[in-house]
Amino acid sequence: MEIKYSEDGKTLIQVIGVEGHFVIPNTVTKIEEDAFEDCDKLTSLEIPAIVEKIDEEAFVNLDGLDTFVVNEDNPAFTAVDGVLFTKDMKELIAYPTKKDTNHYQIPSNVKKIRDFAFVGSVNLIQVEIPNSVTKIGLSAFQDCEGLTRIKIPNSLTKIEKSVFIDCINLNQIEIPNSVTEIGEHAFRNCKKLKYIEIPYSVIKIGSYAFAGCANISMMELPGTVKEIGTGAFFGCSRLEAFYVDNNNRNFFSKEGVLYYENEVNDYYKGLSAYPSEKKEENFCIPPGIVSIDDFAFFNCNGLSSIEIPDSVERIGKSTFSGCKHLTSIKLPESLTIIEERSFIECEGLSSVIIPSEVRKIEDLAFYGCNGLKSVVIPHSARKIGHKIFSKCPNLKEVHCGVTDLSNVSDDCFGDLTDYTLFVPIGMGYAYRHHPAFKNCKEIKIEY
Repeated sequence: MEIKYSEDGKTLIQVIGVEGHFVIPNTVTKIEEDAFEDCDKLTSLEIPAIVEKIDEEAFVNLDGLDTFVVNEDNPAFTAVDGVLFTKDMKELIAYPTKKDTNHYQIPSNVKKIRDFAFVGSVNLIQVEIPNSVTKIGLSAFQDCEGLTRIKIPNSLTKIEKSVFIDCINLNQIEIPNSVTEIGEHAFRNCKKLKYIEIPYSVIKIGSYAFAGCANISMMELPGTVKEIGTGAFFGCSRLEAFYVDNNNRNFFSKEGVLYYENEVNDYYKGLSAYPSEKKEENFCIPPGIVSIDDFAFFNCNGLSSIEIPDSVERIGKSTFSGCKHLTSIKLPESLTIIEERSFIECEGLSSVIIPSEVRKIEDLAFYGCNGLKSVVIPHSARKIGHKIFSKCPNLKEVHCGVTDLSNVSDDCFGDLTDYTLFVPIGMGYAYRHHPAFKNCKEIKIEY
């Protein structure tokens, strides 16, 4: 066992290798963040009377801890049934990860649940939160794998970041009308959650808030929602449709697809998300759409063709990632950037013509497109990123019009070999001596 202190011995910085019951030395007044990180054999922890400050995350990753004990003379902290609170019981600091209880009722005078307070408490099935609670800290219930049901009190106005992330058995959640914001990653990977009612009080849904909620089949959005973050519904693999209240002035749905409209200079429309389980093989994006958001078509395996209008100026990151049955897509001439991972593992694509105005092709754009046989890269391309065509074993024909190779990544073709490269007149020598094309079978002059 090793213990690290500050120079004056009053701050406990780190404890290494502690097992069983551990008493914090009676000289310590402060416990730092991550002080007991990975002490997974610690079963009980005793806090002396002199401790007056405990940092956030001080007791994260104590996988074997079943109880806290606090000296009764401590003026700042107390323990009730092994759970750590401030002395006035207004703040719940930490719940022992291995506490042998499947149902816990938080005392009625608690106002705040600290960040990471219940993280990893695998035995908990149900937690009752009183209406006295006005804040539940970030990641407070993260990795509570046994948690199946929770009711959020109507005293809460915000569901913080990552509060219920990886609660893989959570199947019932009640959000009250007091909540105005659902934070980033709040319900990410709650795989058993089949339905969630978003109340009319909600204005903002954070990035990845419902990402990986694999059993949600439909999503209803009230008229109050003004903002939805990146990838809020990415990985919702059974989602069949979005429904948006007709009174919403920022978002709308058409045939189950989620769109948004904003005033940015002129009237601006974008496609936010396409439901992964929508029963449709061919989809035409409506004219007038300017932007397609990140992850918008992520893992939409039912689609075989997508028509994109020339009004589209931006296609986001990972937009078509994992669309394994997509065989046909025509990119609009208005496009100037192909973002990173845009078409990663689109295994059905056999050919791609990159539009003539594209200036950048970002990292991994076509990674893993193992059905791809030919590609055309225009003269306009000023940047070709890392491993764009890596893991494309059937790519045999590359037409590249680029005349400035200074921003062509050395590994843009990854492990690709045995392909024929068609290049502009006068560029043969430059291409032959660029590391990116060292494995090509043959270079031919075409342009």
